[in-house]
Amino acid sequence: MRLLTFVVPLVAGVSNFSYDQSNMETMRHMKSHAEHAHEYACPMHPEVKGNEGEKCPKCGMNLEKINSKAEVFMSLETSPNQIEALQEVELALTPKDKSDNTAIVELQETHEKMIHVIVVNENLTWLDHIHAEPDNNGAYKVSETFPSAGKYFVYADYKSTIGGLQTDRIEVKVTGKQNTAQHHHQEKTTSETDGYSLSIQNGNDLKTGRVELPIMLEKKGSKVERSDIENYLGAVAHIILIGQEDKDFIHIHPESSETSPIHAHAEITKPGVYRMWVQFQTNGKVNTADFTLNLEQGTEKTEGSHNHSNVGHPIAIGWTF
Repeated sequence: MRLLTFVVPLVAGVSNFSYDQSNMETMRHMKSHAEHAHEYACPMHPEVKGNEGEKCPKCGMNLEKINSKAEVFMSLETSPNQIEALQEVELALTPKDKSDNTAIVELQETHEKMIHVIVVNENLTWLDHIHAEPDNNGAYKVSETFPSAGKYFVYADYKSTIGGLQTDRIEVKVTGKQNTAQHHHQEKTTSETDGYSLSIQNGNDLKTGRVELPIMLEKKGSKVERSDIENYLGAVAHIILIGQEDKDFIHIHPESSETSPIHAHAEITKPGVYRMWVQFQTNGKVNTADFTLNLEQGTEKTEGSHNHSNVGHPIAIGWTF
């Protein structure tokens, strides 16, 4: 078993190890996206953030403190040790106390799961959104099959009993057959998946700040209504947004509006290219549509955030776009 340890820099300027030497980076929810991110979020709707003492407007629960000091880290063991493309590998993720890395930390359920795992390749052309199940030794395990050799990022999104909400990013390397590299730098604001056509109404005019993403759906020329979409892990949809350059990660739980069945809000301060995946469920099946967004620098200053870096059975083997 290969053990990937986790190190958090204690002061500015201290670097994490790279995965070649077992590296994991911890990211606060939206810290790299919002200059003034709130430190409290709803335990049931983590995309709702605010200040101490406030309540969630969706469910009325008190907002809870987000893990801003990284008291917890997620270690990863793989079996077999060397990850080979097209070969199934077991991922065992274990939440541990930073002050005592032998102490296993208990997790709390968020959006119907204990831990949400999102795996992407370096070029952000492949994504797998899976869920790990607990074993009897404090770890959470799930199987994965990587489609090609190269660098991958494993995002572990969870809520611990001592640290609150947080997302850890683990870099892994996969050996074996290398597929031709693909890149998605050109803007893509429409997408097709399983007979559904999705479009972002304002996709060609996105700027940093408070970003709204109204998403329209059609099937065979007919508009898809909110009533046609089933709840998926406690939300109308799940949206994964990852920066092409720095791999910053946002997990958004959108709602519905009068004009669009899927309507997302995000606060993003960094301009650049972002890859985005929208997952929604119809007739018991999870559908995934991909987009490429180009955000220009806006003038609005952000005061808070409405995003979450979140998401067992495997939901799907993976999607390639």
